[in-house]
Order: sequence, then C-alpha cells, then structure tokens
Amino acid sequence: IDTVNNPVNMEVYLDIELKYTIINAPWEIAIPNVSNGKHRIEVKAWDDKGFGGSRNSEFGVNIDY
Repeated sequence: IDTVNNPVNMEVYLDIELKYTIINAPWEIAIPNVSNGKHRIEVKAWDDKGFGGSRNSEFGVNIDY
C-alpha cells in the first residue's frame, strides 16, 4: 500500500473468498497451500479519510497461463 493518507484496513480475497483482513503494518501477507489451477487475487484497502480502492490479478499455479 502506498498512499498519502494513512491506511487503516486491507482485505485480501482469493477466488472471491475473503482470506485475510489486515489492520496495521506490515501490509503484506503470504497465502499458503494455494491449489493448482487458475486463481484470482483481489486486494481492497481503505485509508483514514474513508477513501478506498482495489486491485486484482489473475495467476496460475503449476499450469501454463
């Protein structure tokens, strides 16, 4: 997370399932035991002013993608 305001909350989704909610630094995680196949990760974050945003990425584990 890189922002001029202070981040206060981050949610991490794997294949639309909420996996983690992070409320303080460090703003990083590792998701263990991701199954083989195609996946989508999405991160939603909010700052102390109430502004939010999200980003997502698709990736594959042990497959051509």
